[in-house]
Amino acid sequence: MENLLCLYKPVGQTSLQTIRAFQDRFPEYKEQTLSVAGRLDPMAEGLLLVLIGEENKQRKYYEALEKAYEFDVLFGITTDSYDLLGFPKLIRSSPLTKQERVFMYRYMKTKTGKQIQTYPPFSSKPVHGKPLYYWARKGEIDQKNLPTKEVFIRQLSLQRAATISMKSLFSQITSQIEKLYGDFRQDDILSSWKTLAKEHQSAEFSVVTFEISCSSGTYVRAITNEMGDFLKTGAVTDSITRTRIGNFSIDDALRV
Repeated sequence: MENLLCLYKPVGQTSLQTIRAFQDRFPEYKEQTLSVAGRLDPMAEGLLLVLIGEENKQRKYYEALEKAYEFDVLFGITTDSYDLLGFPKLIRSSPLTKQERVFMYRYMKTKTGKQIQTYPPFSSKPVHGKPLYYWARKGEIDQKNLPTKEVFIRQLSLQRAATISMKSLFSQITSQIEKLYGDFRQDDILSSWKTLAKEHQSAEFSVVTFEISCSSGTYVRAITNEMGDFLKTGAVTDSITRTRIGNFSIDDALRV
């Protein structure tokens, strides 16, 4: 029996739900101690590193490994969660201008090396004995006094850009949110997106794909939100795929 697994987590599952699905398919692992070295948000997908049995004693080593992600940024909308699983607010209903694309490149040049990153409101960072998302859901969070941490970004590169209509965007959001299991406010959030889509049917948005290599604990959603603030267009993380953890690749991941 192996002591380490690479699993592919699909959109809509928590990391724990992916492990449970693996154990259902391979019952011989049900009596083993399995844990994830580096969780993924429910709306993210990609590589999970699963430690088995005695390998759990090496958790700190695996958790500290550099991560790589491919992620899409949707410009023109913000949400309270910095991804699609949040209540949306329309900032602008047209694609990026040429000048805004120039500003985007300027932003990228500032985002390598050591950075001080602000935790997203919907994150697991403990504050007063509870994770930040607990306070965010209760509406008891001070956006101006969120905790920060030091991260390291080795590389941030732009891969491609496209335009998406409101109709296509809403179809994508509906498909992804309907995959969720558990209480993530999804009914109210989907209703809010539906209202936005109905009121702005002709809207179009820029979607830009990036790749990033960064230290463990870096929040891609926070980078997206900061980029939207920098451009004054607003931005939300449209999708996140983790492609690498250290030398472990998504190409080696088992889909269950």
